[in-house]
Amino acid sequence: MTRSQKAYAAMVVHQANCAQNTIAAFDDLGIDKETALKITLGFGGGLGGSGSVCGAVIAAYMVLGLKLPLDPAAPKKHREKINAQIVEFNKEFLTRHGSLICRELKASQPSQDNLCPNLVKSAVEIVEGLS
Repeated sequence: MTRSQKAYAAMVVHQANCAQNTIAAFDDLGIDKETALKITLGFGGGLGGSGSVCGAVIAAYMVLGLKLPLDPAAPKKHREKINAQIVEFNKEFLTRHGSLICRELKASQPSQDNLCPNLVKSAVEIVEGLS
């Protein structure tokens, strides 16, 4: 089973929110699962249930940051790299789903049964494609 399939399956059985399932799919990046789940707890439902930026998107940004090496002597260089990856992530996510905003994503899909699992799956796939 691929990383994105595992994230989708975990979301279907409602083990955690969209941000948690997205970051948990990347359990090989040096952050333990409990910490990852705690960090992303408040991002489900679009920033604490506000309907703002999709939690899967936010967690994807976190994963992209975890995947990049950080040189403390040159943090701006790191920021430029992550920003470029976020731009690419956003382009692909928008192409697939039309928005980065949770409430807009939910409004655009009449049947929400698989909406969040599909968003999580896409976020994980896109991050993997950027690596």
